[in-house]
Amino acid sequence: MVTLVLTEITGNSVEGGGLTTMAFEDPIDDSACEALLTVVGTFWSGIASAVITGVSFQVQPNPSRYAAADGSLQEVFDADAPAAVAGTRTGEPVAKATMALIRWNTADIVNNRVVKGRTYIPGSESSQISPTGGVDAAHRTDINNAAAALIAGSGGTLSVWHRPVEGAGGSSHLVTSSSVWDQWAVLRSRRD
Repeated sequence: MVTLVLTEITGNSVEGGGLTTMAFEDPIDDSACEALLTVVGTFWSGIASAVITGVSFQVQPNPSRYAAADGSLQEVFDADAPAAVAGTRTGEPVAKATMALIRWNTADIVNNRVVKGRTYIPGSESSQISPTGGVDAAHRTDINNAAAALIAGSGGTLSVWHRPVEGAGGSSHLVTSSSVWDQWAVLRSRRD
């Protein structure tokens, strides 16, 4: 089983709006799920201090639980979400398509490939561009600190869901660490 927590990302630096999905091994009840939403809200609060004003992150209430193997909906939790958080930096934004990238690492292999997840972070400030054109070290550190806190705060339940193909073959893999890419990323498509 895997529970998906959605976060809506809005603002001037988010082309057409955005939605980020994070997977967790199952909370056991509504109360545990609400505590998990608080942890995700805390993660976005940490990210907010690294992005520009006008970008906001709103964790969505009532996350859903799915069977990891086939993607069938199992339950919808009754859980309130924390308040939205907004970016606090006031500088000039980078281009809308330019984002920081968190890589979620696991120790598992599927189809001869290490399972990894990704979260794209919009709203970076132009001062966070390194002299060589990449993501500067301070910005990467800020984001990675928030990511590490999410891993710890989730009690080790943050996972990457290898989605089922044609209704079969899905699996959930616990995140062991995170890293922030030193280059800018562009999100070209979404499955959600």
